[in-house]
Amino acid sequence: LLDANSSSAIDALDLNRDGWPDLVVSNHQIDFDHRAGTNIYWGGDKGFSRLNRTHLPTVGVHLDAMVDAGNIYTRKYEWDYVSTPLEAPKETAFARLHWKAGTELGTGVKFQVRSAATRDGLEKAGWCGPDGAASFYTASGAKLVSVGREHRWLQYRAVLHSPDGGNSPFLTEVALECTQR
Repeated sequence: LLDANSSSAIDALDLNRDGWPDLVVSNHQIDFDHRAGTNIYWGGDKGFSRLNRTHLPTVGVHLDAMVDAGNIYTRKYEWDYVSTPLEAPKETAFARLHWKAGTELGTGVKFQVRSAATRDGLEKAGWCGPDGAASFYTASGAKLVSVGREHRWLQYRAVLHSPDGGNSPFLTEVALECTQR
């Protein structure tokens, strides 16, 4: 059994990146004493053990995170951001996708786009990268080869991913470059 004293939150994350999930157990109190601390149980091939834990001196934690680690639908450590529909200026076509992102500690950002001649057509269009539905744009400044020149409407989908759930990338800017038709 693992110690969990009036625990208010438990997160499963691969904190040390060894391929095994680790448990972070935030304890609220022990016998009405709020100095219960937080335990990290390090995962491994033998499971979890009191002998393989780190105790952190925390006081009366109530919540350690507002959302669980991982995507609510897939539990993968990746999340989508979908832009609003964007219209190209008259007499132009979408040409390149640029972005700025922080991708430290093994995190990353990748993109797909969908486009159509009309705004309503976007809903029926599939997401794709430079080589089709299974591919992604992974370098800023990439040429939008999957977008037809007659397509005036576009949406992008940024997929932010983490190797461990404990670190995440951040996206600070996305720009679409258009050229004259």
